[in-house]
Amino acid sequence: MEKRPGLLLCQVLVKPSDYKCLNRDSYLDCAQLYEFENDELSDARDYINSSTKLAIKMAVAVAEPIERCYKKAILNSA
Repeated sequence: MEKRPGLLLCQVLVKPSDYKCLNRDSYLDCAQLYEFENDELSDARDYINSSTKLAIKMAVAVAEPIERCYKKAILNSA
C-alpha cells in the first residue's frame, strides 16, 4: 500500500454495529474482483445496508485495477 496509496481509497470500513456477524471493525478490499458461483452466496448472514453499498460503489469507482466494463456493471447495480 505504501507504494500505491490510491489503493487505500478502495478499502471500505465495515463496523460490527452495522453487521451482527462481525466481532470487530473489518475492511472490504474493493480493488480487485473475484469470480464466484451463485451457490457460494447461499450463506447470507446480514444484508448489505445502503450506506455500505454506497461506500463500495465509491471505492469501485476509483479502483484503478478494475476494468471499465466491470466498474460500469457494479456502479449501475442496485
